[in-house]
Amino acid sequence: MKYYKFSAASWQTKGKKRRAHPYAQAAPGSIAAHTYRTGRFPVSSWPQFAMFDNPPVFDHFILSDILMRNYRYNWDLLDLYYLSRELTTVIGYLVSPKLKSIMEKFAIYQPHQFYPAKLLYKNNFLDYYLFQLGSHLPIDYARSKYTMKYKGDKKEPVEEPASIHVGSEIGILDRASFFVKIKECRESNQELLFFEKVINELPDLAMLGGDVIISSPMKEALEQANISGIWYEEFGGFTVSFLPPSSL
Repeated sequence: MKYYKFSAASWQTKGKKRRAHPYAQAAPGSIAAHTYRTGRFPVSSWPQFAMFDNPPVFDHFILSDILMRNYRYNWDLLDLYYLSRELTTVIGYLVSPKLKSIMEKFAIYQPHQFYPAKLLYKNNFLDYYLFQLGSHLPIDYARSKYTMKYKGDKKEPVEEPASIHVGSEIGILDRASFFVKIKECRESNQELLFFEKVINELPDLAMLGGDVIISSPMKEALEQANISGIWYEEFGGFTVSFLPPSSL
């Protein structure tokens, strides 16, 4: 299955003009803002993120730009918005009921939640949802592939073709040994990068490393429904492949 990077679009391009899309910000003094500040719920270690525990309705969000300037009355009404950085442990978006109904037809990696929310738009409080992802999709580090390339040093840089290795062949068995290997490579002026990330599960939407990924069937469904505010990008530098868990 092919995957793409998925996020809220930051810009809308029409011809030669670019227009910034707004962020969803908890309105100052609102229940949403209070929950953001005080609703610190149990945060387990990596790869889990903070999940809200039975919060009230997130009432309400407003639209603002990246500098938190409020332009809610003349900005676009979209199906997907970035969340402002008020709570960095929340990995998610503000989504419309239309988008939520489509997302629920696909396999979203667990844990995840849709929390009822309100969006103030042109003096009307609209129903939206705070969508939250709570965990990373595990990478099979041992079966993933990596490129190793000797870089030389600043005085004598070296242009050397990268070699490709399976993780288990170079001592990478899990996330911890992956970072140990990165450190070893840096100390010997080598660069270690993913060539192919292997996953053992096939969700349609998940966090993988620093990206949210979406499957091609889910992407096609959202495009056919004309869901607004979404940005897709093909992976650059590495591929994502599925291999069933090893029985060994």
